[in-house]
Amino acid sequence: MLHMEAWQPWELDHIKGKLRHYVISKQEERSIAVQRASWQFKSEFTKLFEDSYEEAKSNYPDNNNFIVFMRPRWI
Repeated sequence: MLHMEAWQPWELDHIKGKLRHYVISKQEERSIAVQRASWQFKSEFTKLFEDSYEEAKSNYPDNNNFIVFMRPRWI
């Protein structure tokens, strides 16, 4: 589903009936799948993750294994 091509509006204008309805519904499903698959790249998630990492470092300074585990891969 994630690799399905996105149809352009002008392409949809060239199809009618059940095929058009089918393509539009699959495009909507694709959009939902993309949103669900990309949650970890949203700024809200990365901010929460970084805050949790900082809290782990301050609350458990002697637990190096936990700190390494909590460290975001982008830091």
